[in-house]
Amino acid sequence: MALQLVTLDSISASERSERINSARLIFEETAPPLSSLSPDARQAFFQKYFGVYLATPESFYLAIEQGFVLGYLAGAPQTLPLHFSLNPYLEQFRTEIESHYPAHLHMNLTAAARGMGLGSRLIAEFMTDLGKRAPAPRGVHIVTSKDAENVRFYLKNGFGKAKEAGTLLLMGRDQHGSEDSTVPNQV
Repeated sequence: MALQLVTLDSISASERSERINSARLIFEETAPPLSSLSPDARQAFFQKYFGVYLATPESFYLAIEQGFVLGYLAGAPQTLPLHFSLNPYLEQFRTEIESHYPAHLHMNLTAAARGMGLGSRLIAEFMTDLGKRAPAPRGVHIVTSKDAENVRFYLKNGFGKAKEAGTLLLMGRDQHGSEDSTVPNQV
């Protein structure tokens, strides 16, 4: 069976819970070590970076091959007040997010699925679906550490370095697949 990219809303209710659990295991595998956190802090971390996206199943993508979930992209077509309240560090990027990159995404893949182009395919699918919205969001952002290994991956996928703040880096991609040249590159 070939690789399938599907959204949660396209999966039957009977299968959805199993697929969400598989994606959650990937989230836990790729998250920073959570063992030192209290149960409440672990739940808050899960909600902030995974659970909140389950409310928009049309923007939660799964990569499935031979019945196994290899990765997911949890996206939001609009960064909402809820996202800002869950992630206070976003405030330092509010101007750029609201004016140029209102959509955002989080993505994680199993270790075995990395380096196979799967992340690029998930981003392409998300961008295509965003382009079909009326109105389509102007662009998409991610926030990462400026020294993170994933910076190179996002640059390769049309994101540009939009703004640094401390150790954090806001990267953005306009709807047409490249950094929006109207945003001053402050990096």
